[in-house]
Amino acid sequence: MTVPTAATVTINEGAITQGPPSGFTFVGQQVDISISPPPPADANNPITLVFTLDPSLGVDTSVAISKNGSPPIGACLAAGVANPDPCVSNRAMTALGDVQITVLTTSASSWNFAKPSGHHDAGITRLKSPKYVDLSPGIPDSTGTMTVVVGQSFSDHADDVSVYLAFNPPGGFGSNLGGCSVVVPGATPTEQANQVFNWTRIALGVPLVNLLPGQSIRLSANPQFICTNPAAVNGQNWQLKAIADVHADDAASCDTLGKTFNGECAAAVNGDDDNDDNNTMVRGFPIVRAH
Repeated sequence: MTVPTAATVTINEGAITQGPPSGFTFVGQQVDISISPPPPADANNPITLVFTLDPSLGVDTSVAISKNGSPPIGACLAAGVANPDPCVSNRAMTALGDVQITVLTTSASSWNFAKPSGHHDAGITRLKSPKYVDLSPGIPDSTGTMTVVVGQSFSDHADDVSVYLAFNPPGGFGSNLGGCSVVVPGATPTEQANQVFNWTRIALGVPLVNLLPGQSIRLSANPQFICTNPAAVNGQNWQLKAIADVHADDAASCDTLGKTFNGECAAAVNGDDDNDDNNTMVRGFPIVRAH
């Protein structure tokens, strides 16, 4: 954590006082950090505070950060856009397995880190797609039933939820012998290239929704299925995987087919979800019929 050279940093409400430090590593579910005297506010030169947390006692990427008792602060916006003060610019796992959180602010004083309380659970309750797609080389099929994902909150309070949808091509993304993909209207270039989509944004135009306990959303779109060589995968199927992300904070861990199928995405969404059994749903459709 970078602080002014004359500052004193107090951790755990006076239990440890050091200054000026280059960094701290701490454990636990809740930590208070004070910087005194507060750095001068300068909107053009925000202070970068880098906190490294050991998640072994329950702190993970779901940790909520608040300043001076204010509500938890959100993510920083895109480059060149005025950011709220403070904001979180990065949540990343370090090589040691710690969670590194970078906060940008112009006036640091007292900080609180806490894992959200209550029961947190988002799930996929239905995943539907066309059973077959009739494909000629390079000609898309978009005539089947729309792909439908239903996500539901099983939390005991309102929670943000994002739903992601991955399209593993026939034969698997490692080989993709048929040169198969889906074209999704409204997808970003990165989503299109990676074949993993924020299906909440695709269907609703927003990256996440705040759901009340028991509330569900139905997310529909009409992707075009296409193969450059459908004969190579005739009779084989796509593998669709829908993922429910409670707190909508794990998109970076679920943005490629490799991450969604090698366990990285599952570990991320399970980390702050109290029921791992309903976080994902997989379906083996549609099946390619080559023409």
